[in-house]
Amino acid sequence: MVEDIYNALHWTVKNIHKYGGDKSQITLMGHSAGAHLATLTTVKAALKMTVNDQKLKPIYLRNLISLNGRHKIDEGDELLAGIEQLKQLGNIPGLSFLGLYGEAREHLLVGKDGYDQSKILKSYGDKSILSLGAEKYTFVECDEDNVDPLGLSEPMIEQLKRTVRRVTIDHKIYHGGHSYILDGIQNKDAEIEQELLNMLSLNMNLLKSKTINYTNYSDLDVYYDSALIHSRRPVVVHVHGGGWCEGSKDKESYIGEFFQNNDYISVLLNYRLYPETESIDDMVEDIYNALHWTVKNIHKYGGDKSQITLMGHSAGAHLATLTIVKAALKMTVNDQKLKPIYLRHLISLNGRHKIDEGDELLAGIEQLKQLGNIPGLSFLGLYGEAREHLLVGKDGYDQSKILKSYGDKSILSLGAEKYTFVECDEDNVDPLGLSEPMIEQLKRTVRRVTIDHKIYHGGHSYILDGIQNKDAEIEQELLNMVESIY
Repeated sequence: MVEDIYNALHWTVKNIHKYGGDKSQITLMGHSAGAHLATLTTVKAALKMTVNDQKLKPIYLRNLISLNGRHKIDEGDELLAGIEQLKQLGNIPGLSFLGLYGEAREHLLVGKDGYDQSKILKSYGDKSILSLGAEKYTFVECDEDNVDPLGLSEPMIEQLKRTVRRVTIDHKIYHGGHSYILDGIQNKDAEIEQELLNMLSLNMNLLKSKTINYTNYSDLDVYYDSALIHSRRPVVVHVHGGGWCEGSKDKESYIGEFFQNNDYISVLLNYRLYPETESIDDMVEDIYNALHWTVKNIHKYGGDKSQITLMGHSAGAHLATLTIVKAALKMTVNDQKLKPIYLRHLISLNGRHKIDEGDELLAGIEQLKQLGNIPGLSFLGLYGEAREHLLVGKDGYDQSKILKSYGDKSILSLGAEKYTFVECDEDNVDPLGLSEPMIEQLKRTVRRVTIDHKIYHGGHSYILDGIQNKDAEIEQELLNMVESIY
């Protein structure tokens, strides 16, 4: 049964867009035994448990609604006594179905284990689970329910509160019987219909974005859920790319929405670009200030400043990494001595971690300028011009070169607990291999760091294109990357 529900949910996630559905806005609802199975399936998937020799993968829901569900499974003598009672009641004319209920419990539960979701959670430590599949669990019980009596949700509510760090819980008690909500919908009871709609819409229209001017030069957008501002959820800060001369947070707003829809607070920032500035230090200063704003203020939007992932793409990956390195080493930027910023994770998507110098740099600039004369490629001329003004005759912008001046294992920590480098084998902008100098220097100089290096078959914007196009496989890859630190 769990396997069937799991497969049905995976089908939904994969295919519902064909019918106009949004896979990031799924509510799973079950009644009675269906509520038990829906919850059990979500719990087992979130905990990556094995069912029928298959290791389940987490399913991400906005809401799980349990209508009169059984969240405590009887055991031993209590179970046997209940089965016997059902069988006896089944002999009464008109109640034969109760005999089948007893027979089902006998065959499904006696001598078996692993089907009580609250009992599963008892084996986990306090606040040891980041998320349990659904952002919100809603438990509905009724005071005249003679099938699954009032109180059977309590064990699950208690364990959710104890073990899960990111969850919202609602517990509703109505005056009625076992099928109070379902009967109301069937009979078109306007009051009950509205009650159920209210439950379903609790997470809708609460996703917000807010633009903040974090300096006189630049602004950022915060993507958050106004219903969860009193919780503490992980944060992803994203730095756009664009050759240091183009791009914006608005063009990559889908990244903010993606993480927002997957239970994160996301921050997308703008920073000064060429020709507004001819100094990469100005860009570093902006990113540094944006990060400091995030650390200081993100709690107002439900974010946890101790759970920040910094992600950048292309030039944004270079700048994100350079900023964290310079801050960790307390280097001076624009006459300001930076202070370390502590991140859980830094993710570089197709970043340049080796800056060309001398004749190699000049040749690359000339090539970009020549390519910029081709119709449709004028932006490459701007890229060449930007490199000429930002890099020629200047130094201090190659993070791997900065680390070369430090001794073996001389740095305790370099700002982030984990560095993840993503490269692609068909990347013609920042070709495969440009992460190697940084990986080499991290391994050599830093004592406390975890490094991951991922290579995908694709082009320069493989991950970003996948998120924009709602590619389920790439979406899961990025989520796995971000969640790997937790």
